[in-house]
Amino acid sequence: MAEDVNTPGLPLEALAVKYAELLKIAVEWDFAKMMKSSLINDLSFYRRCMDRQAANHNLPVTPDATTHISMMLAQPLPMLNACMAKCKPAASKNANVATAAGKLSEISRLLIQNEKFSTNSEFYSLCLYSMAGSFVLHDAISKSGAFKSKSVNAGKVVKMAAKTWPTRFPSEKAASNQAKNLIQFGAPNFEKHSTKKMKKLVE
Repeated sequence: MAEDVNTPGLPLEALAVKYAELLKIAVEWDFAKMMKSSLINDLSFYRRCMDRQAANHNLPVTPDATTHISMMLAQPLPMLNACMAKCKPAASKNANVATAAGKLSEISRLLIQNEKFSTNSEFYSLCLYSMAGSFVLHDAISKSGAFKSKSVNAGKVVKMAAKTWPTRFPSEKAASNQAKNLIQFGAPNFEKHSTKKMKKLVE
């Protein structure tokens, strides 16, 4: 089993799983936020009432914190955007950062395609989120974008999310829709660089 030279004793496979789990959390959180459009209104009400309530209650969120929360909630994909913002400076200094995101998307797709786990394995869902999340991350931080990248097969990734996955796992339609929508609306270069066939697949 391969090991990370910078983290003695920790297998690269374990790091890849943790990476996929973090992406899944980010994607699920962002989609959960989208389904609760009232969050911004609730926060606005909280901010308006702060001055009146501060004298009577020990409020858990400060005015400065509410400003940051409001800016975060205003973004369509706040958690994933935060990942992009952290990775982009590193990718500009080291192209391997963007390449790694592309490779991890491609590896995740191949794990699903080649049926490397049992049919009811939770790792398939994890691979789906890793595939779509890594693809969007790669598109955001790579100089060429994911749709023109040599690190990942964009056409096969889109097809896996939009067509192959729901056919193979019909009970997990929600996860498939999230992955498909994530690529369509989260990848910065989707409209500019994707093909007509890809656009048709995510309709």
